Amino acid sequence: MSDIQNIKRVCSFSVSNWHLVTMLTPYLNEAINQNEEIYTFFETNMEIIIREFLMKLTLNVDSKQKLYELNWKNSKGYKYSYIETVLKDMPDKDITIIVAGQKEYIDKINEKLFKFIKKNKIKNKIKIVSCYEVMQFNNNISEILEKNDKVLNTSGEKDIAEVFDGYADKKEIC
Repeated sequence: MSDIQNIKRVCSFSVSNWHLVTMLTPYLNEAINQNEEIYTFFETNMEIIIREFLMKLTLNVDSKQKLYELNWKNSKGYKYSYIETVLKDMPDKDITIIVAGQKEYIDKINEKLFKFIKKNKIKNKIKIVSCYEVMQFNNNISEILEKNDKVLNTSGEKDIAEVFDGYADKKEIC
């Protein structure tokens, strides 16, 4: 969970880049319809997958175009200067930030995002969605869940205990 009041942290787990795009597309479409600003930080280039996926999807042309216009390219590393460049002209509205990749990449990007938000005293309502490649780690999912407020899966944003049976019970024991 975040120590900054205006940030909501959401985690997500996918087994492949196709699964990730399938899960993110309706979520991002909803964010676009809510007039949220969306920023992405992908470890892997997702342009080909999103193009193929949107061609098969039955959405209106305007929605497809807005989804395709998001940055589906891989980020240029995780230097603070890159994050600063991407976020420097952040508009005064709700923000959704998608970070996708392996745990190490996500941790480094999130660290830099929080540094930027604190340094610049950003007051916008911000949602950071960290999308983990599930095949990359096999244990200690609790560590990831404890840092987040919600979980995103193919049916949308859910409470952690709703997705992971017994999670609330384990948390109370600790």
